[in-house]
Amino acid sequence: MLRRTSPVETYKYVDGVVEKFNAYVEQDILPKLCSRTLTLPQITTGLRYITTRELPEHEKDVLELLTLHLTGKEVLLVYEDALRTADWYDLGPARLTRILASAIINKPHEQRDRLYERRITELGSPAGLTMLDMIKPYQKPASKRRLINLIRKTTRIKPPEPVKTWTNATEGELSILKAKWESLIDPGGEVRAVLEQAAKIPPTQPSSAPDGLSSEAQEEH
Repeated sequence: MLRRTSPVETYKYVDGVVEKFNAYVEQDILPKLCSRTLTLPQITTGLRYITTRELPEHEKDVLELLTLHLTGKEVLLVYEDALRTADWYDLGPARLTRILASAIINKPHEQRDRLYERRITELGSPAGLTMLDMIKPYQKPASKRRLINLIRKTTRIKPPEPVKTWTNATEGELSILKAKWESLIDPGGEVRAVLEQAAKIPPTQPSSAPDGLSSEAQEEH
């Protein structure tokens, strides 16, 4: 026959379990979030712990995690949780776009890239102008084509010249092409003004709850 336990004993037991779980996550998961030594479920546990415990100090790890090329059956859940956590940090459309687009053009990942493309298109014209800024003369043609395609999908405005013209353009020619396309995407300059203003404002502390989402990857050349 099982011994009946008092409410006090039950509460002590539950508190002990919670303390052990907290210690496990903080000591064995969070310090290794981007080390590739964790299982995918461990990573999702760490990400959800960050938002539920409101831990602003792990922003760099979350952003680096977004750029990693992970594999496995549950990998999409990891990227979804990483996006939700990034949204909790309230990065702003320009910074989030740069991170996601850089990941897409540097090392393609079919499942992750579809998710990232959807998120970028949700950000609209600010994301389009941010990716337009990311097109550089020294980039590989494939990277330029991918960015151009993403801008077209996001803004629903075609580039003023064929893609081949962009990939073969010199630095001066590319500047003219980008200015022409920007005038179509943002005729009044309102979106550009908002982006420039946001760039002058220092980052704020994240909100107290997620909205539902290492350094940025650098373009290979």
